[in-house]
Amino acid sequence: MKSMILILTLILFLGQNAFSQTVEKNVDFTISPAIVSSGKIHMALEWLTPNDFSLTQMGMIDQAKLQNLYPENNQIIASKIAFIARKSFAELSHAKMNEASYIAHMLNSVSISPKSQDLWKVTNKVKAYGLPFKVSFDFRFKEVSSATLGQAIAQYFRDESSGISGTGKERFLLLDMTNFSKLMYRNYSIVYVKEISPTETLVISGLIAAFDIKTANSLFQFPPLSTTYDTMMGNLRTQILHMTQSIR
Repeated sequence: MKSMILILTLILFLGQNAFSQTVEKNVDFTISPAIVSSGKIHMALEWLTPNDFSLTQMGMIDQAKLQNLYPENNQIIASKIAFIARKSFAELSHAKMNEASYIAHMLNSVSISPKSQDLWKVTNKVKAYGLPFKVSFDFRFKEVSSATLGQAIAQYFRDESSGISGTGKERFLLLDMTNFSKLMYRNYSIVYVKEISPTETLVISGLIAAFDIKTANSLFQFPPLSTTYDTMMGNLRTQILHMTQSIR
């Protein structure tokens, strides 16, 4: 009996520790070396108008210009997240990750098929009113140089990681979701990967999700049963944490 209690306690501890987070109120928070070095996820998820997003420091990473889409209906959710993956720098590369099985696991997809090089057709399940429904989209995944990304954006991520020493190895990955079957305009991420040691890698991601707020309100704004804010923020948070755990 004691051994069973010990096992259950250990499972509970590991489950909580796997998703242990320090959550900030806005995306312009300063990444804490102490927090990420302790094994926690340091993150923020922020609900913003396009204009408010453009005024954030993180607004500079919006290469896809999501803040300019459909100005009358556009709502943005921005996220910044930092954590240390217990994986080698080589494991977190485009060559290793750009495979159907890896992407399906990372995105928690119900189906995935290739469309062309670096481009996939993906279907995911999300929730509203506690019930699942399916959303399909195109997912482009590629690695880019700092020159292609732009020196200002590259420096933004280097500055964000400056409190954590590394070996000098780094890479930039782009995750771009478009052509959604429902609601979303686009979901765009830049992921910065920095080697800390042969078995540890720092990951910092800036994510911008843009969607049709009028359509979202018609689907989800039925308080107290459901609100657009809770539904959209909850689904994106779940997606981000799942992706984080799959990478860690």
